[in-house]
Amino acid sequence: MMHENVEFPARGSVGKPRFFDYVLWTFALWPMVCLVIVGLVWVLAFSKISSEKAAIGEQSLALASSLSRSYADQAERSVIQIDQMLRILQYYWRYTNGRLQLRDQKLQGVFPDIAGMKMTVIDRNGRPVTSTLPLSVDSPWITDRPHFLHHKQSASSDVLITGPVAGLTSGRPALLFSKRMETSEGNFDGVVVVAVEPSYLNAFTDPSALGTMEFLELRRLDGTLIVAKSTVAALNEVSSFRALPAFDPSPGAISLGATAFADRQPRVIGWTPVNGQPLLAIAGIGGVEGSALLNARAREYRAAAVAASLALLVMALAGLLLQSRRAYQSFYRAEIDNAYRMATDNANEGFYMLRPVYKGSKGNQEIVDFLIEDCNENGASYYGTTRQEAMGKLMSKYFKDGYAENILPTYCKAMEIGFVEAEFRPTRHSTLRPQWVHRRIFRSGNSLAVTVRDISEKKANESDLLRLANVDPVTSLPNRHWLLQNMPMLLEKAKSSNLQIALLFVDLDDFKMVNDTLGHAAGDMLLNLVGARLKTAIRPEDTAVRLGGDEFTLVLDQVGSEDDVVLCADRIVTALSHPFALAGTSTHLVHASIGISLFPRDGEDLDTLLKHADIAMYAVKAGGKRNVQFFRPELAETLLEKVAGLKAIERAIANDEFILHFQPRVDAHTGALRSMEALIRWNDPQRGMVAPGDFIPLAEASGLVSALGELVIRKTCEHLAQWKAQGLALVPVSINVSPRQLGHGKVHEQLANYLQEYGLERSLLEIEITESAMLAEGTEVAQELAAIESLGISMVVDDFGTGYSSLSQLKRLKVNSLKVDQSFTATLEGNPEDEAVFRAILSMAHTLNIAVVAEGVETLGQLRILQNLCCDEVQGFYISRPVPPAEVPGLLTRVMLFPQHGPEG
Repeated sequence: MMHENVEFPARGSVGKPRFFDYVLWTFALWPMVCLVIVGLVWVLAFSKISSEKAAIGEQSLALASSLSRSYADQAERSVIQIDQMLRILQYYWRYTNGRLQLRDQKLQGVFPDIAGMKMTVIDRNGRPVTSTLPLSVDSPWITDRPHFLHHKQSASSDVLITGPVAGLTSGRPALLFSKRMETSEGNFDGVVVVAVEPSYLNAFTDPSALGTMEFLELRRLDGTLIVAKSTVAALNEVSSFRALPAFDPSPGAISLGATAFADRQPRVIGWTPVNGQPLLAIAGIGGVEGSALLNARAREYRAAAVAASLALLVMALAGLLLQSRRAYQSFYRAEIDNAYRMATDNANEGFYMLRPVYKGSKGNQEIVDFLIEDCNENGASYYGTTRQEAMGKLMSKYFKDGYAENILPTYCKAMEIGFVEAEFRPTRHSTLRPQWVHRRIFRSGNSLAVTVRDISEKKANESDLLRLANVDPVTSLPNRHWLLQNMPMLLEKAKSSNLQIALLFVDLDDFKMVNDTLGHAAGDMLLNLVGARLKTAIRPEDTAVRLGGDEFTLVLDQVGSEDDVVLCADRIVTALSHPFALAGTSTHLVHASIGISLFPRDGEDLDTLLKHADIAMYAVKAGGKRNVQFFRPELAETLLEKVAGLKAIERAIANDEFILHFQPRVDAHTGALRSMEALIRWNDPQRGMVAPGDFIPLAEASGLVSALGELVIRKTCEHLAQWKAQGLALVPVSINVSPRQLGHGKVHEQLANYLQEYGLERSLLEIEITESAMLAEGTEVAQELAAIESLGISMVVDDFGTGYSSLSQLKRLKVNSLKVDQSFTATLEGNPEDEAVFRAILSMAHTLNIAVVAEGVETLGQLRILQNLCCDEVQGFYISRPVPPAEVPGLLTRVMLFPQHGPEG
């Protein structure tokens, strides 16, 4: 290494004093600056730890308060549920005139059997008259029980919570929820009681969901413990406090020391009174001092401070070293050589200096090998040796054979052109250890400088990226990109070998229902399980591909005939016919519609084969799903007919060929008109009146249902405005709205705009939704329902009993009416079990103040049964068929709509 314009003093000479003064000053400056910066770093670290402690303390108080509020809300809902049960008991007691048999109803499964729940009705004398427990003449009377005395002396209708007390028969602790019963004159008539185990009030809490050192307690306002749950085994079901602190009547949170708790661990507690109840929900979490987050943050800051201190120390040492090197570089050339050696030995790259070995006479020499003049330890290790061993050896020593043919020409080329660079995978002839190597060869004078770097990890990452680009992340099957890249080669190979390839287009039936009801996580789990079953149903040489959504493509290579394909399709149908068990839910059945195209019969390229398999699959869907269909040319004609049908619907909308009919809903007891349902009809100029079943499913599948839905809203408002102008007494009109309309998010805007345009009150419109639309919580559908509700427009659940709705959904959406599906009405006569189901629906709806409408009433017998069951409204052909707008004024002016002589038509 050469240094120009540098004077080298004689070895052993002494420099000028001011030179050494400068060296000493710089030696002192580096440590001083670094010590100051280290001090600042540690001050900053401790300041950050203090700030984090304060912030985590505030977060802990907020978390404890939030946990207590959540616990209070759950306890309130539990009490409300029991209150609803008590109201139902009161209602049934009055409805049956004291002939209620709770024991029989429990055996029939009418009442839930959870948390040891027991129900009892006590008459005014304190005698149990009916209970879910067995009663006998020796059953004790409860005239001296506090809850009986309280209701006897107080006219309050609120729920009274007593206990925990020992049960009369079991002796186990129980909470008593009771309500006063009164005669029609308001006098005391007894007590209804629901007894549950205290654990009922925290049964919704999974102990494994609680964090370390967390607990939940429910107490009375006087401090009496009702129930407790904790992750600390010794504190589960017992008080976590050694001494109960005083709680403010309003919600709050506080940090308490270790002496306040039985296990002597500090905690942060939050408390919230249960709304409307003399109960206090308390939640405790680990204290700030023991917070894992605080400890982790403190460790991070201390580690960062230590790292910074070490880095500064290294910087100081590096600075001293740099100054030392600059001070002595002009004196000792050996220091530079040593520093160079350290740099090359510690480098990540392997380094070699190679000198060519020639053979032949001068003027006719050729390179036959290369000698290793120098290398670093890293480079030597690539060949499994040391620097000391490698220096002076020939490169051919490290190749078993093939050196002259494969390796030597590369080095010779570098000697000729000056530079060669390449990435390569070492062959079996080489002792080079990395799997992939990046090599750069430079000519330096009459030698070669070679650097070698291990790029095995980089190549592995590239391979992983290539794999990810071709693999579906949900199912781990090949994806559409793989299909586009590989299918042309498969088709070319089959064409050259005169073989057939089958392409199966598999679409899961009703997969959207799983996503809507169970969420996308369950949907992804189902897709993964379907992918695994598809792989087991095909041969090893075949490939299952996920195109996207719920669509899969199976590539069957080298098939002999259609029979071979049918056998594979049957295996797929069988594999998917078994129920799928999804985490946290019951089993689910998923079926598939399969369309098949064959190469080369049905197409000679991927796009054509996919299109024809898709057409065949669509034919399966149109024929009822859950089947297999080979592509036939006439299926494309069917698709064209569908397109023509869609165009006809679009033309009918543009030409205003759709009209509305209206079917009345009447009071089940008086026959008075309460509401009407708007039903769309298509009056085609060529075909006449087209049934809704012939165009609504097509509109639903294509998205035209949104345009039809807006048309129904506009025409309904237009007719209402006409009848209003005629001075008729109007009743609300209900409009059916599909989930697809709600998903577009414009229904509430259409309702508001047309009501304003025609000057109508919002009470004149109702919307009817299906139970599947109610389940779309967290989606655009749920947001649209909330927006419609905010307009003040009433909501009706259509076809109730055929879906999956729940009490919480009915309550959340503030439903005004339930229209019970006509399948329930059709089987009422002569079927006591169906009558009991209908009675249960009525009881549930009336408890929630929801009116019940029976659909499909077609006989007088059905009407009489519904009247005896206290059904609110009825609708069906027995009352009236749907009528055109011209006949509606006649309905609006009639006193009652019950027919005089049997059902119409």
